[in-house]
Amino acid sequence: MTNTPKPMTATEFWEIKHKIDDEVARLGWSVDYCKRYIAFHYGCRSRLVMTDAQLVHLYDTLRSVGCTQPTTKRGRKSRGKKQSKRLSRRGRR
Repeated sequence: MTNTPKPMTATEFWEIKHKIDDEVARLGWSVDYCKRYIAFHYGCRSRLVMTDAQLVHLYDTLRSVGCTQPTTKRGRKSRGKKQSKRLSRRGRR
């Protein structure tokens, strides 16, 4: 007798999907980057076609990743204080 895991309910699916959304936002990833990550690591075009085990693995992986590069809301690297001051001085001419 094989021990197959019980499939997720719709509620469990949407809960993990929202948790993944939160982790993606925490990391500052764009939607496009997230899709490329899923395609590269899981061979799927979106989370909607991933297996339950893949979704759980993705969530655990994202949760364990630290945000190594601070980003702005647009997903670009944030500038240090020195660069910000230099840019503001240029406009004062």
